[in-house]
Amino acid sequence: MQADARASRKRTAEQLQEQLGTLDTYLAEVEATDRKEDTHYGENADADTLPQRLRSAKRRRQMLAQALDKLQHDQAAQRSHGKTTIRKDVIPTDPDAVWVKKQGRIIPGYNAHAAVDDTCGMVVAVKPTACPEEREQLNPMVRQVQLTAGAPAQTALADNGYYTDEAIIHAEDGQAAHQLNRRASPQPPDPYHCDHFRYDAVADEFTCPQGRKLVVEKKHRRRGLPTTVYRGVDCAACPVRNQCSSDRCGHRTIEVHREYVIIRRAHDRLRSDEGQKLYKKRKEIVEPVFGQWQHNCGVRRLRLRGLNGCDIELHLLAIGHNAKKFWRRGVKFSRN
Repeated sequence: MQADARASRKRTAEQLQEQLGTLDTYLAEVEATDRKEDTHYGENADADTLPQRLRSAKRRRQMLAQALDKLQHDQAAQRSHGKTTIRKDVIPTDPDAVWVKKQGRIIPGYNAHAAVDDTCGMVVAVKPTACPEEREQLNPMVRQVQLTAGAPAQTALADNGYYTDEAIIHAEDGQAAHQLNRRASPQPPDPYHCDHFRYDAVADEFTCPQGRKLVVEKKHRRRGLPTTVYRGVDCAACPVRNQCSSDRCGHRTIEVHREYVIIRRAHDRLRSDEGQKLYKKRKEIVEPVFGQWQHNCGVRRLRLRGLNGCDIELHLLAIGHNAKKFWRRGVKFSRN
């Protein structure tokens, strides 16, 4: 959702500091002039209010200082969490807004998340985020649905932007949803892709399409995630080792998340005929809601600023959407 802010107004930390320095110099000169006039004419010689130009300068200085604090705080938080992408600029009129992608354009705004019931089309959860990505929002939305409905979702369908291995693992551990589906390609055509290897959870080993074993070689962390490396023990005599492995010695290795069983189960569930049939319903359930808000209601740009303002507008849209659903179903409300 596009913020009530102009992209051309973006400022870096250096630009904000330069503008603050200019305003400080101007305000210092005004203060010096005021003290000089007090010396000549007395402190109470003129009881007029503060000039409009000076009030505007002070308000602008406060706005720029808040924007600089927000930018520096976000940058420090991103560095502390090991983020590779660090925020570079901010729009002083709406410092909460971030750069989001919409219909091929990059605009200042917010990501609006919504969960919709598939039977009646009611919006059961909404959440705005000042983050260009959705990857960390799957489980918060699933939990929000549970809070609203009083029970966990029987099936949660989310597009590929919400998928991470950790999200699947946490959701299944917490039993927040019975099924979690994401967009996935069909079974890989490469006959020696790791998805074609059978995994034995009891023995903790893989078996390749040629019937040869891959056992645990080491456990470590890659990009912050706990992974396990499996290595083939008798690949030297395999007739297809050159097709299966690019290793100089011909040994095949597979590196997977340590909770591979949970992740593989989710992938297999989606690749099944039932999973594919379910996933096709996702766009029919939630996309019409955003289409009605933006095209039918004309809400293409936020009226309120800040993340809280986006939250208010998003909830008002959801309330209006649900009220229309109630009205069409003939539900009547009493004043009590």
